[in-house]
Amino acid sequence: MKIFAAANDAGGAEVLSEYLLFKRIKFSGVFTGPAHEIFRRKFCENVISSEVGELRASGELIVATSANAMTELNQIKIARQNGITSIALIDGAGNIKNRFERGGVITLPDKFIVDSMEAKKEIEECFGAKKIVVGENYYLNKFKKIKNISQNIVLYLSDPISEHGLKYFNDPNYYGFSEYEAVELFLENYEKVIDKDHKIVIRPHPDETENKYSYLLTTFSHLQIDIDQKNSLENQISAATLVIGCSNNAMIAALMAKKRVISILPSRINSYGIHHDKFELIKF
Repeated sequence: MKIFAAANDAGGAEVLSEYLLFKRIKFSGVFTGPAHEIFRRKFCENVISSEVGELRASGELIVATSANAMTELNQIKIARQNGITSIALIDGAGNIKNRFERGGVITLPDKFIVDSMEAKKEIEECFGAKKIVVGENYYLNKFKKIKNISQNIVLYLSDPISEHGLKYFNDPNYYGFSEYEAVELFLENYEKVIDKDHKIVIRPHPDETENKYSYLLTTFSHLQIDIDQKNSLENQISAATLVIGCSNNAMIAALMAKKRVISILPSRINSYGIHHDKFELIKF
């Protein structure tokens, strides 16, 4: 059976790509945004630009999910129009409804594959869906096996909060705060979180450029700060003593590697992004 795949966001693309690798599935697909580079790096020849023709000739569609992109939902619509079964891989619980709703319209696949009972329950409550399989998250499983070589490094994982607000909701303040406020809030209160002699590595989100946060090197010159988007996430988490961010899939990966993970938010923000009970929440 020919398989067609689709993804946009980095987190979902990592989960989908590792699923396809583990299952040794031969596929073609459409990959936009950060997903394009992830699939190009892992599969090369399988990354294509044609959408409709390849999908219509396939027997099954497997998609990741995105926070706001239309890539996966468009493929689900095409699959339904052509009588092709669609499957969505769900990475984590929380905000699942938002992954399938755009402009008040909900577009659902025929089947869900989730990595937790919490996600299964959330889908049942949101959509009344019945075809839900609880399986493995092969991407996160990789982090359970990485070597711990902690080097007194604090890893900060950024989120393009205002960029996504502007891109998808035409409002850079849609979430009530920005990525700049978030990282500066952490750095301003650094000594309240951890000892001063630790090196700080800031990893920009795949949607961000590496020089986006270069101004921090001057503004917070009294701290040891490095901005690194080139090193692999696995290596960075392995070397970290502590992992900090707002809320993202990379922070969950750090939990799998048995790292201490802290979510730092402005005090006025009730919640943001992915919810995980093992994130230590600190507000300033």
